[in-house]
Amino acid sequence: MAFGDESPPVGDLVRRYHPDVVVEMLGVNDLGWRHAPPAAVDELARRFVADARAGDPGVDVVLGEVAQTWVPGAPEYDASLPALAADLTTGASRVVAAAPAAPLVQGVDTYDAAHPTATGEVKLAAGVGDALSVLGIGPHSPWPLPVVPNGPRVPATLTASPGDGEVMLSWQSPPGATAEYVWIRDATTGEAWTRLPDPVTGTSWTSGGLTNGDSYEFRLQAEKGSVAAEDLYSDVVTATPTPAP
Repeated sequence: MAFGDESPPVGDLVRRYHPDVVVEMLGVNDLGWRHAPPAAVDELARRFVADARAGDPGVDVVLGEVAQTWVPGAPEYDASLPALAADLTTGASRVVAAAPAAPLVQGVDTYDAAHPTATGEVKLAAGVGDALSVLGIGPHSPWPLPVVPNGPRVPATLTASPGDGEVMLSWQSPPGATAEYVWIRDATTGEAWTRLPDPVTGTSWTSGGLTNGDSYEFRLQAEKGSVAAEDLYSDVVTATPTPAP
């Protein structure tokens, strides 16, 4: 999200809800999409704090780093935040910077170029927790960080219909899934499970080139963006291709 996309503005939110602390994690779109230089994003962060204080001069503010360090300008902006926070701190309103508890890994802690997976969310939340502890709110985050699985947490519901040398699969994808990996094995010959190399978008797929009379098993593995649910599969369905009458 960009600083300029606040809706409603932070000052209005502070006046309405009277928070003790405002936690901000903005700037990635300013740098990545609007191509603003780091110094300009610094000024946007400064204005954000001023707007929050317009709602309550005594509110504390946590300024979050841009955790997607592969975005051009992010490392420079992140490096400037501690000094910016110190400069903005007053006797009535403290400002602290929040860094992720551990660096985010693109494609593991994010499912695309920006948005965090569950492991990324844990790293971000722990960093904010550490910043809040500096303000006297709660303890430092536990270390090592909790281990959480990535990928969709609900499996697809799979059905299969046999044909001549083929099996037609159809499924209902879980919330958040963008594609499904298809796994297949010939149960008659006792072969091991094989995952097809490319995920399938949509909600149906046909497996061709099968041996009529053999029983085949299928299962799906949901993927969101670049991250698959490595520990979770759909139900297993069995189908036996048969020649056309």
